[in-house]
Amino acid sequence: MGVWASYSLSDLVLFSPQAYVRLHELHNAAIWPLQLPALAIAVGLLLLTRGPWTAAWRVLMPLAALWGVVAWWFFIGRYAQINPVAVWFGAGFALQALLLM
Repeated sequence: MGVWASYSLSDLVLFSPQAYVRLHELHNAAIWPLQLPALAIAVGLLLLTRGPWTAAWRVLMPLAALWGVVAWWFFIGRYAQINPVAVWFGAGFALQALLLM
């Protein structure tokens, strides 16, 4: 039992900080032109939130779709390469996308 006390949090990390940064660099490079339309969509969704509550579905549907894209492209497609639990993160995000609908 004394052996367990000799471990620190850094011993339990699955990947290095450099691998994590590189993952984001590769992901951003792969989807580069899509960041600009995504920013425009985000601004549009913010503007739609200024309307009455009955307009909430206009915000929730695109948000749910984008939430699903993050689940698939990032967590399942990219992050799972360095973290095997990321598939479960992706499943959680996909479930949240369904609940937003």
